[in-house]
Amino acid sequence: MRLWEIIQGTWKRNKLLIVLLLTSLILRIAWVVYTGYVAEDAFITFRFAQNLSEGRGFTYNPGQRVYGTTTPMFTFLMALWNLLCKDPVPGAWVFNLLAGLGTLYFTYRGLEAARVSPAQRLFALLLLILSPSLLHLDMLGMETPLVLLFMAASWSTFQRKRWYWTGILLGLMLWVRIDTALWLMIIGFATFQKDRRAGLIVVGLASATYFPWLLFAFFSFGTPIPMTIIAKYWAYTIRGHAYNVDFIEPAFSMLLVRLKPIGDVLKGSTLYNLSTRIDAVNTFATVLSITLTTVGSILALRKRKLYPIVGFLILEIIRLTVFRITFFNRYFVAAIWSTCILSGYCLGHLWDVRYKSHISRMLSYLLPAVVLLLSVSEAFRGARYYRDFQHYRHEGALKPIGKWLFLNMEEGATIQLEPLGYIGYYSELIMLDEVGLVTPIVIQMKQQNITQPVQMVEILRPDAFVIHCDDAQRISDDRYWIEVGGEAGYEFTTRFDPLNYLGTARVSESDKALARASCYEVWVKSELKR
Repeated sequence: MRLWEIIQGTWKRNKLLIVLLLTSLILRIAWVVYTGYVAEDAFITFRFAQNLSEGRGFTYNPGQRVYGTTTPMFTFLMALWNLLCKDPVPGAWVFNLLAGLGTLYFTYRGLEAARVSPAQRLFALLLLILSPSLLHLDMLGMETPLVLLFMAASWSTFQRKRWYWTGILLGLMLWVRIDTALWLMIIGFATFQKDRRAGLIVVGLASATYFPWLLFAFFSFGTPIPMTIIAKYWAYTIRGHAYNVDFIEPAFSMLLVRLKPIGDVLKGSTLYNLSTRIDAVNTFATVLSITLTTVGSILALRKRKLYPIVGFLILEIIRLTVFRITFFNRYFVAAIWSTCILSGYCLGHLWDVRYKSHISRMLSYLLPAVVLLLSVSEAFRGARYYRDFQHYRHEGALKPIGKWLFLNMEEGATIQLEPLGYIGYYSELIMLDEVGLVTPIVIQMKQQNITQPVQMVEILRPDAFVIHCDDAQRISDDRYWIEVGGEAGYEFTTRFDPLNYLGTARVSESDKALARASCYEVWVKSELKR
């Protein structure tokens, strides 16, 4: 009887929050069931975790100490899962779901502690639940939801002045992903403004919590800086071009040479950064999201509320713009979380003042309805795209390539490729990736403007390489033989083309892009084939 009374009391006190949590859970399970989508890069973490759980150390290629992941905490969690179950995907989804629910809970408690109105809390959580961008990012099978979990939890404890917990949570957040350091600086600065002693506690505990990993990374890999940061800088920002940066730091030289238009970052930080098409609906959704966020920020600052979130969003947009971090939508996740909260604050404000004028009453009903309809529309379009992407590219090409290599190549064979995740995990061979995530020599090549696959083959001399079908057409005249450096040759061995990219059928540009992304060939060193 006592237990039933506790359950009834909990329900009465938290009825709205419980309903919102259940709604989020149902929507995210539906997304997983429909799309089955698991990001390519998730399998990079899965392989680190597999090697760790099987006693081969924190490595991607066994025996090679390369700091090729930015998420040690998620790697450790997946290693623990691997001890229970050999299939990593269900475990990743379980962690994603739990982290997503935790994010909603702590965001709600943070807003409650910030003394925003019930309507503003409701709309903020609804946008976090219904945002197509977060719906996708929450279920990638990656560490992304954990980033938001620790951001929301540290903000909630900051609002309640629980400084010790705030510092520990911020330190754990760095274990999830190092590029969240800006949030640590924002919360640390805000805490110093309230109480200098509290600021020292927060920053000190955060540093102490993260320090063991820094120490381990330095002694294990020789550097506390993840190789992925350097590799992606050269692969996606500089794009292999060598610049004269002797007189200035690389980050600033990049800024001078290629400053990313801020419009791209603003679009990426919206509620609707999911659709792969740019049309009138998508453009309207982007403009609406930016408008709601801007108005919400102004209203929040006027009321002296949510200023850490407003300040963080502004600085995060500047950071993403300056460093051109726009190559994957998951890097916008922290900005999108902030956007949802501030847009919800705006909608909640309109609801609170709806009876003050006819216009405010009309907007208080119209805007939430429009936001909801756009969310449903963009979510459906995005779900169809990612379902097809998973089915054709991941399940129809990359995963089968990995299994084919596992069956047809000798143990310890070296494979050069760009899509490292699925193929590397399922092949269990030595990967030489063309981005440089786990292959430091590739970064040195890009610094010397060596960016083409065949150029890399000449230097790396892999036992086989995987290449896009159209790239293979450009480098081989007879389509069956490639001579490299006059010393070695590679023969065409097999092709994976689930959408018949090399066929003559005319398709739309979006379909053609998916077909191209799903078409790969495997070329094997000729002496091995004999």
